[in-house]
Amino acid sequence: MVGLSGLGPRAHPYRNKPFPFDLVLCPDAFPLTKEMEEADLKMTEEVLAAAKALEPTDKERAEMGEFVTKVKQVLDKILTTTDTEYLPGVALEQYVEVGSFKKDTMLRGHRVADIVVVTKSMPTFESVASIGQKLCNELSDGAGVVSMVSRDFGLVLTKKEDKVRLLVSTQQSNTDSLEKDLHLPLDMISKNQAAIYHAKRFEGFSSTPEIRPVIRVFKAMRRRFPGLEPINIWAFESLIQYCLITTPSGYSLSAGPAFKRVLSLLSAGIFLPGSSGLGDPVDARFRLCDQLGFDEMDRACSTAQTLLRILCHGGMAVLLGQSDKIPDIAIEVTELNDICIAPLERAFIPEEEKKGGSPSASAPSPSA
Repeated sequence: MVGLSGLGPRAHPYRNKPFPFDLVLCPDAFPLTKEMEEADLKMTEEVLAAAKALEPTDKERAEMGEFVTKVKQVLDKILTTTDTEYLPGVALEQYVEVGSFKKDTMLRGHRVADIVVVTKSMPTFESVASIGQKLCNELSDGAGVVSMVSRDFGLVLTKKEDKVRLLVSTQQSNTDSLEKDLHLPLDMISKNQAAIYHAKRFEGFSSTPEIRPVIRVFKAMRRRFPGLEPINIWAFESLIQYCLITTPSGYSLSAGPAFKRVLSLLSAGIFLPGSSGLGDPVDARFRLCDQLGFDEMDRACSTAQTLLRILCHGGMAVLLGQSDKIPDIAIEVTELNDICIAPLERAFIPEEEKKGGSPSASAPSPSA
C-alpha cells in the first residue's frame, strides 16, 4: 500500500462524483425538535450501555497485556542483540503494536493482539518461521507453552486463550527482490505496512471519547449482520470518525446521533460506485470502499437501509443484539409494533447470473 513499490500512484476517478445526502450538514433546513433531542439522548445511552457490555473484562485485559509485553521483550532482544548466532539470517528494523488491543477497541472474548514486524533481511517463509520458533522457545515456561502457526500474513503465537499475530513487513528496498514461493507476497506485506499507518492515524483522533464505544458497537453488528462484514474495520473506524467530528458547529456528536449518522450515510450510498465516498485518510489515492466488489457494495448498502428502517421503527434492540430473536434481515421480515420491514431486493446482478436467466436479472445496477 503506502510507500511500497509495485503499487504506483493512480488517478482518482471519483473526485467529481456527488457526496451522498447528509442530514447533519443541513441543520437550518432540518432543525431538531425537542422529541428528536430526547430520542438522541436515549439512543446515546443505549449505545454506550451496549458498548460497555462489549468491553473485555479486567482479567482479559491483564492476561492479554502480560502476553503482549513478553512478546515485545523478546522482539526487543532480537532488535538489539549483537550475537549473530541468536537468530541467524534475521535482522529486524522495528516492530509496531497495531490492531484492536492497541487501540482499545477489542471486543469481549476476542483475545487477539497484533504486532507489525518490519524486517531488514528478506522476509522468506523460513526466516518468518524462525522468528516464531525463537519466540516460542523464549516464551514457553512453567506458566504455559506457547505454540506457533505460520500464516500468509506472518504467524500466530498462542498461549492458552490468548493470541498475538505477528504481521510481517519489510524495508521498501527489499520489495523489488521478492520472489514467489520464497518470500511473503507483496500484497500481504503492503497490507501489513498499512496497519502501521492506520494505528498512527487512529492515535490522532482517538481523543474523541465517543469513538471507541461506537466502534465496538459496529464491530459487533458487523458480526451479527453479514451484509456489513465486507466493510473492513479500518473503513468503519474512518467513517465513524468522520461522523463524529464533521459537523457545522465544529463540536463532536454524541454516540447516539453518530451511530445513526453512520447507518444513514451507508444507506445513502457513501460506499457505492456512483458516490465520491470517503478517501482513505492514509492514502488519498484510494476510497475506503475500493476494496469492495459491486455485489459487496450493494449488500452493505441494502443491509444498512434495512437496519435504518428497523431503527426508525423502534428496533434498537435488534441492532444491538438485545432482542429475543435476531432475524436474518437479508431474507426474513422483521416485525416491530405491527409494522413489517421486508428485506430489500438486490440491485446489482453479476453478468454470469444475468446470462443464466436469473429472475431478478432486470434489476438496475447500484448507484448513489
